[in-house]
Amino acid sequence: MPTFLLNLRLCSEPYAILATVSIVDPIIIGYRTLVRRFADMTSVIEALEAAHIHRDRFKQLIDDINEESMTSIEINLNEGQNLSMIQTDTTE
Repeated sequence: MPTFLLNLRLCSEPYAILATVSIVDPIIIGYRTLVRRFADMTSVIEALEAAHIHRDRFKQLIDDINEESMTSIEINLNEGQNLSMIQTDTTE
């Protein structure tokens, strides 16, 4: 199973926060990642909590977000799917 990284970065308006998922694996087969944009930090936090990602895990992610670089945390496949950011093309 590959490693999935949720990446956040501030960007220009109207959607201030860009969220992407990186797949860390030499062979990426069977997964498709999607980009999400959030209007504000409250929307990001609500999405993370709805995906059952505990606040202790994403607190540093939120604290470190800025326009100059991306900040990331590791997530699992279920969390990525709950965020509507990872799709699988397997028959699971």
